[in-house]
Amino acid sequence: MFFLSIHLKKHSWKFSPIGFYAFSIFSVAFFAQCRPQEFQNPCDPRSSNFLLRLIVQFQTKDSTPQCGISVYPRISGIESPYNGKDNWLDYIKNDGKDILSASNIDCDGTETGGYASCLHVGEIRRVKLSGGIFFDDPCEHLRAEDSEGAFQFTCISDSNGVSLTTVSMQDGKRFGDLILSTNPPTFKPLRIFVFQDNALIGKTEEVVWWKNPIQTLPTSGGSLNRSSNVYFIPNSTNISSLLTIDANKVAIASKSDAEVRLVGGITVNGTFAYVEGAFYGNAGGELLKTNPSASFLFFRESVLSQQIGSNIFDLSSSNARIKRIYLQGFGSSSIAFNSTATTNNIENNYVSDLVIGNSDASRFFLGSSTAGKRQTNHVFTNLLIHGGTDEPFFLQTSNGGLSEGNSFRDTNSINSYNGFTLSQTLSNGIQNTSFINLISFNSGGDLSIASTLQTNAGLAFENLAFANTGGSPIYIESVNGSVFSGKLILDSVNTCTVTGTVTTPGITNTSCQPRDNSNFSLSRISDLSTAFVGQVFQNDQKNAFDTDGFITSIPANNPLSQSSFENSFRTWGINNNGVYNVSTRGGCSAGCRIDDWSLKKTNNIIRNVNSCPDGSDTMTQIFYGTGASDNACSSYMRGSKATSNGKCESVHLRNARELMFDGKGNDNGYCESNEDCLYTPNIGAYQGHGKIVRAKLGNPKYCDDIGTGGKVQNVRIFQYESNGY
Repeated sequence: MFFLSIHLKKHSWKFSPIGFYAFSIFSVAFFAQCRPQEFQNPCDPRSSNFLLRLIVQFQTKDSTPQCGISVYPRISGIESPYNGKDNWLDYIKNDGKDILSASNIDCDGTETGGYASCLHVGEIRRVKLSGGIFFDDPCEHLRAEDSEGAFQFTCISDSNGVSLTTVSMQDGKRFGDLILSTNPPTFKPLRIFVFQDNALIGKTEEVVWWKNPIQTLPTSGGSLNRSSNVYFIPNSTNISSLLTIDANKVAIASKSDAEVRLVGGITVNGTFAYVEGAFYGNAGGELLKTNPSASFLFFRESVLSQQIGSNIFDLSSSNARIKRIYLQGFGSSSIAFNSTATTNNIENNYVSDLVIGNSDASRFFLGSSTAGKRQTNHVFTNLLIHGGTDEPFFLQTSNGGLSEGNSFRDTNSINSYNGFTLSQTLSNGIQNTSFINLISFNSGGDLSIASTLQTNAGLAFENLAFANTGGSPIYIESVNGSVFSGKLILDSVNTCTVTGTVTTPGITNTSCQPRDNSNFSLSRISDLSTAFVGQVFQNDQKNAFDTDGFITSIPANNPLSQSSFENSFRTWGINNNGVYNVSTRGGCSAGCRIDDWSLKKTNNIIRNVNSCPDGSDTMTQIFYGTGASDNACSSYMRGSKATSNGKCESVHLRNARELMFDGKGNDNGYCESNEDCLYTPNIGAYQGHGKIVRAKLGNPKYCDDIGTGGKVQNVRIFQYESNGY
């Protein structure tokens, strides 16, 4: 059998696929009648029926080879694109034009600029396509799936051909589910299915993708000190003492239904570590702690539940990738997420999809408390913080510490005694930080920005909704240079407070109107609670612990009870028959009801209020660091650009964020030129649900791609297929 490659060039013709094929069939049939029937064999390429047969076969999605020829491409076996990179935690320098063209030089953990400065090639496997009939842009028609539905794929078409490549694991999937609970454990063989225009056109053989040694996580705890080992959690278990990750490239992988009860917690000392699982601790000390020696950590799909003790998750590392983590405290005075620069700098962490609740102290704390130490160039997105008796979000510098170049976006602070708190005890401690799409709902206060000395902070606030609160929605003390833009939605009665030594606060005292360099539209509302789905009075189909949305007592030692919901915007809250007020602020451990912080389709207060991205309507994020060239700036933040005054910055689209770890772009989190980005139509953490699809095909909201001519160019815009329930 051989394969024929035919490229169908449409040039300036603008046919739909169906119209194009109909035209092609008609043309071939018509002109065939004008030719003498010199060749009667339909398998002879000179036959009048030869091309017609191929076109009809292609249009009818018939993948059966005819005359030894297939109209569909040949699919290679599954391979790693990099020789010798056969283990889950293999990392190489991200120095190519795309994820398939890097130099295959190992990372050693000293790289700078963010997690994406290295390629996690353990996640990257591909199949190559050759032969068949291709379009001019084959990637518009091709897609792939693996047999476990565990990975996201991208299509790359270049001078080397067409490849369908895994780029990252799917949300909701654990690496441990790809391990068989045999004795000893082994990796599950996987295959890849290839589709063209949603028709299955081929599949690979089942093969094992990794060569790591696997052993069951020791119940006695102790040191995990074998590099490249995967420590497997096949079922629920108790660990009797502290676990320490002391070697590089060590993974803890768990089955989705397993829960681990820890006496001593987990401490990470090695670089390139991977942790997933549902963990409960009640013996004091941090439940998950990383030391400065560890970098390029990958934590995902985890639940950390702490009943007593200090911090739940203590992050002292740089260049980490943290995604889909639930942090829950029960009656403890612990901080749920703590990252404090005291003895070392903490830089370039990418954190997304955190759900934080029930911790009494500051539930999210980012600080720098030592002169000369800094928290810089982090990106935090999709934070849902709920139910506590202290500051839910606390950004603080003291004693000469620095926090600069950080970004917080798509974040909710709900049912708390305060909202967002920014505090510095010396001037210029918090610098060049952006806050985009924030909600503070049913809180004692919303946004507090204060300094003990006059400072020019350069803070940017875009699209804020602060309502159902008990105090001043915006409080500014001795801080200059704040810029408010987009939309500002406030209660109908509360007033803003500007006090201390301040000349350019960005907003007026009392009336909350724009001033200085601010430019926003102010809306006053009476109630924001109608925007959310709210309290649930039916059984959650994924949570085994509720009855009609209610639970008598949350089992703290069953961490899955706090994360297994129909969607990731559901949490436990104080039951008040659907009414949100002072009595529903704070955490809940007994007599609780499910709260759903997704948005209603009928809501027009904070849903679909952000306009489509426009290449000429941009924001600028200034990072910590200086450089005379783009390459020098990338050592501070990957993809940043050098300016004429030596600063490093990103010019990025409003109302969009970069699709991360999708095989495109620089993966710094900002929507910049030549990237694929997610349109963010709503204010707050919820931006839709379901599959991510091209926005230009969206209904009823339509956003086109970004072409040329603007400050940001050549961006494909995507959105969630559904927005609201």
